[in-house]
Amino acid sequence: MAGMDFGATLFQQVQGLPFEADVSAALAEARASRLVPRLWSRDATLWTGQDEANWLGWLEAPRVWRAQMAEWGSLAETAKRAGIRAFVLAGMGGSSLCPIVWERTFPPDGVLLRVVDSTVPEQIRRRLDGLEWPITWAGVSSKSGSTAETVALSKLLRARIEAAVGVGWGQHFIAITDPGTRLEADAAQHSFRYCALGDPAVGGRFAAFTPYGLLPGILHGAPVAEIVDGAEEAMERCRAEDEQQNPGLLLGIVLGVAARSGRNKLTLLSSASLDALPLWVEQLIAESTGKNGVGIVPVAHEPIGPPTSYSDDRLFVYLRDAEAPDRAQDAAVQRLLEHGHPVLCLAFDGARSIGRWMYTWEFATAVAGSLLGVHPFDQPNVELTKQKTRELLDRFREGGTLELPAWSRRVGDLALYVSEAAEQISKPLREGGLSAGLEAFVALARSGASYVAINAFLAEDSDLVAEIAWLRRIFRDATGCAVPFGWGPRYLHSTGQLHKGGPPDGIFLFLTAQDGEDLPVPGELYSFGVLKQAQVFGDIRALEELGRTVLCVDLGPDPLAGLARLRIALEEAVGLNT
Repeated sequence: MAGMDFGATLFQQVQGLPFEADVSAALAEARASRLVPRLWSRDATLWTGQDEANWLGWLEAPRVWRAQMAEWGSLAETAKRAGIRAFVLAGMGGSSLCPIVWERTFPPDGVLLRVVDSTVPEQIRRRLDGLEWPITWAGVSSKSGSTAETVALSKLLRARIEAAVGVGWGQHFIAITDPGTRLEADAAQHSFRYCALGDPAVGGRFAAFTPYGLLPGILHGAPVAEIVDGAEEAMERCRAEDEQQNPGLLLGIVLGVAARSGRNKLTLLSSASLDALPLWVEQLIAESTGKNGVGIVPVAHEPIGPPTSYSDDRLFVYLRDAEAPDRAQDAAVQRLLEHGHPVLCLAFDGARSIGRWMYTWEFATAVAGSLLGVHPFDQPNVELTKQKTRELLDRFREGGTLELPAWSRRVGDLALYVSEAAEQISKPLREGGLSAGLEAFVALARSGASYVAINAFLAEDSDLVAEIAWLRRIFRDATGCAVPFGWGPRYLHSTGQLHKGGPPDGIFLFLTAQDGEDLPVPGELYSFGVLKQAQVFGDIRALEELGRTVLCVDLGPDPLAGLARLRIALEEAVGLNT
C-alpha cells in the first residue's frame, strides 16, 4: 500500500479507506436526503425528531459571538492595567475543556489562565499553588449554574480571595453562565466584576465559540481573533452540499459509517503542539454519540503501538501540525496505514488554525449522530452518577461517614473492590491474590470486551502519567482492546455518558488513593476528599446498575508506588515477567 500523503485533502484520503464503498453510499444518501440543507434549517428529523432543533445555536456561534469579543478584550486590558497576573477558572466538561486547550496550547499574554476541574485535594492544591490572591481573578463557569464540582470550587476560591482582599472580593470574580441561573443571581448579589451570559440553545460541549470558550481565551491572551476567523471560514464551508467542499460533512459521514461497520474506536493521534485538543474532541464525540447502546468510543493519548497491537475496530485520526511535524510519529502513522488500518490526517497550519478544525468537528459530530440515529445534543445517562453521588453525600451529612462497599481484598497498601456480578474476577482475587485477579480481569477483557476504560481519581503528575501509559500498553497488547483513559471527575462530564449509555461491552478499572492532606469545602460538612470518594463509588454504582464490570484499586498513601506494584502484578498476570 502506498504511503500517506500528509498534504492530501480529506476527500483524497477517504478514497483509500477499506470501507470506501460504504462511505460513497452514505454520501449519496446524504445528497438525496438533502442532509446539509436540512441541518442548517434545524430539521430535527435528521436525528430522532425530538428537541434537537432547540440545540443548534452553535451552528452560527462564531459569527454571533464575534460582536462580544471587543468587550471581552477591554475586560482583559482592565485586568492587565490592574496588575492581575492570573485568572483561575472553575468549571467542568464543556465549561473547562476548551479553556484547557487554550491554557495548554498558547503561552499566556499578561494573564495566566489556570483551569481547575477536579475534586482531588492534591490536584486542586497543585492548581492553586503559587497564586497571589490579591492579584488573581476567579472565573466560575457553569451553564446550569449548579454543577456540584464547580459550586464547591467556587466556594474555595471565594474563601481564598475574600481572605486576601476583604469585602471587595466580588470584583475579583467573573461568572459565565446561562440566563436565569443561580450563578447569575449570585453574580448580581455579590457585585461580580463581570457576568457573561451564554446561549441556552448551545450545549456545553458545543460551546467553544461562545463565552464559555472565548472569554477565558481572551483573558489568557490566546489568538482568539484568528481562531474565530478559522471557525467562521469552516462554518461557511460546512454549508456546501458537495462533500469535496464540506469537510464537516465528509468527516461526519466517515465517523458514522466507520462506527456502523464496527470501527467505532476513534483513536486520536496528535502533534505535540496540539496535544490538548484530543481532550476536547473526546468529550464532543463521546457525550454526543454514546447513547441507546451505540456510539463512537474516542481514545485519546493512548501510546502509539506497532500495527499488530490493534484490532480491526479502529479508525485513526491524526491531528497533524504541518508547521511542527514529528517525523517519528509520521513514520508510526505510515506503518499503521501500510498495515491496512484506516487513517485520516487532518492538517493544521500551526496551532492558530485550531478554530477551523474545532468547528469542523462540531459539524461532523452532528452528522455522525444522524447516521447513528441518536440525539447528539442530550446526555441522558449523566444524571445517574450524579444521583448516586448525591445519595452518598446525603447519608454523609446525616451520619458523618461515607457509606462505601467493603473492599474485596487488601494486598499490602492496595485495596481492591470488584463489582458483585463479576465473580469470575472476585473469586481468583480472593483465592489467588492480585496477579490472579488481574489475570481474570484480562481474560474477561479478551473474551467479552471491546474496550478497557481506566478512570483515575488522582492528582495529575508526569510520573503517574508514565505508569498509566504502561498499564494502557499492557492491556491493549494483551487483549486487543482499546484502552481509553480519563482523569476523574473530568471524565464524568465527557466519556461518562458513553460508559453508561454507549456500547455495553466496556469494562472498567478505577484508580483512587488515600488523600495525604484533605481540603475542606467551605460551608459544607463534607471535604473535597469525601466528595471525590463519593464520585468514585457513585459512578461505580451507576455502572454496576447497568451490568458493567468494575475493578477499583485504592493505591494507598503513595499513588506512584501503588501504581508500580499494580503494573508489576499486571505484567505477571499476562506473562511479561516470565
